[in-house]
Parts: sequence; C-alpha cells; structure tokens
Amino acid sequence: IFQNSHYVTESPRPLTPNVIYVGGIHLKPAKTIPKDILDFIEDSPHGVIFFTFGSTIKVSSLPEHIEKAFKDALADVPQRVLWKYEGEMKDKPKNVMTKK
Repeated sequence: IFQNSHYVTESPRPLTPNVIYVGGIHLKPAKTIPKDILDFIEDSPHGVIFFTFGSTIKVSSLPEHIEKAFKDALADVPQRVLWKYEGEMKDKPKNVMTKK
C-alpha cells in the first residue's frame, strides 16, 4: 500500500509491513521564476517579503481604508515586497511589486 505522506508529518500509528510512504509523489518540477520577478528579488539589498492572503481574500475587494493601511505599513519596511494582488493598484509604494 502506497501512502502519499511522510512519517515526519504523521501522528505515530501502527502500520502493517506492506505500507510504503511515498510522500511528495504528487509534486511537479519547479517552474522558473519570471525575469522581472527574479530581477526584483535579486536587486533587493534587504531581502524580499512575499505578501498574500492565499485564495481566501482578494485584497482588491477590501475596503479602501484597510488596503491603504497595508500599503502604508509595507511602504515603511526596508525590504521589497512581492504582493499577490489582482488588478491594478492605485498609489503603489515604490518598494512593492504586484503580481496575480
């Protein structure tokens, strides 16, 4: 029996000898990072912050004052920020790159 997990991430439990962990079998080879993003990352002297809410919230649909609070906070950090954002951002801080 093949089990698509890894024993390190599983709770201890008794298994029969025919169970074989094959964790990561579903993974695909990594894609290359687009040049504009790679340049943005490599040219950052203080590192990069990846800012996203995943698929749960579209930041562009938040009230304007909340979005502005995030922009103001991220504009103050010395790092560059790669922000997962749908659409065009108004008043984007200089240290922020948006990508879908």
